Amino acid sequence: MNNSLADLKDIHVPANLGWWPPAYGWWLLILISLALIGWLCIFMFKRNQQNLAKRQALKALAQISSDNNNWPLELNSLLKRLVQTYQPGLAVQSLFGDQWLDFLTQALATNKQASFKEKMQLFQQALYQAKPATQLDFAEYQSLIKNWIKDAKLVGRQSTQRLSKWNQQHIAQGGTHV
Repeated sequence: MNNSLADLKDIHVPANLGWWPPAYGWWLLILISLALIGWLCIFMFKRNQQNLAKRQALKALAQISSDNNNWPLELNSLLKRLVQTYQPGLAVQSLFGDQWLDFLTQALATNKQASFKEKMQLFQQALYQAKPATQLDFAEYQSLIKNWIKDAKLVGRQSTQRLSKWNQQHIAQGGTHV
């Protein structure tokens, strides 16, 4: 009897496949990963640059002390410089009193506006008194200003539109152009 299996050759195992070159799916995954990492780096860099003025303002705020009798004016000036940095097209230096308070309030989220405006109203009124520092609690207003600096939305399309809208309403009500 002739065994046909005897004529078959042994199984040849192919040589081990190397990891290079990777399949097309791996190339695609690498490209997507590199694009995401690049986008994340650019996003973080821009975010860091946008928040630079806020970080500097917080450092300047920490340097203002209650020993100076003009600390309310320094706090108010710090806010104006910060807003001017982010919104150079608006002449906020000419705003005062209720107009300035309304502007500061508009830069906050709607859920924080009422409490901020209520607390800040006394501060704005005291600015025009002979000795404002004696009427106000430094720690309370320093904390209020610190929270405003952190929470204010001064950059971006939505905030620019909101502040421009406030500007247009202010002009329509007979105010000067800011």
